Amino acid sequence: MGYHFIAQLLAGKGPDPAAEIDTILAEAAADDNHRAILATRKPGSSWKAARGESFALMFYKNPDKDTISGLVANIVLLRSGAPAEVPPLYGPFLDKLKGWWTVKNPRRIRTGISLEDVDGRSMSGTERAVTTFGGDCTFAYWDFEYSPFDTLCSKESAAAR
Repeated sequence: MGYHFIAQLLAGKGPDPAAEIDTILAEAAADDNHRAILATRKPGSSWKAARGESFALMFYKNPDKDTISGLVANIVLLRSGAPAEVPPLYGPFLDKLKGWWTVKNPRRIRTGISLEDVDGRSMSGTERAVTTFGGDCTFAYWDFEYSPFDTLCSKESAAAR
């Protein structure tokens, strides 16, 4: 079985979460293959590609604490070391970053999405996103029931994938 993942971005633990999302989206928009680099503090050492598509959901909690902002992307590759060209946003945090993911086709999630809207369960148990990320958890392998592009992103931007 392969894996997907969800990563919660926290202020003060790496780049500004909103700036990180914007940077990944801009990097992919400027790339001919719609690819970008994202980094995680967790190395993802037991990750293996899912059959078909592997998905990454990166999010941060909005000030209202009820809704989230972020993106969904397809995972292409995981590196154990930093890529040759590290996006400048990650430069000040190199010592903290362990997982270097190449993703493609990132799309921003819709306004008004909450953790209740994220389908599936944690691979380490049966917990839903609202429970898994209700405390200190920042990274979890995930079993999505449906494509998070379809359930979390705008239908209008589906052609951009």
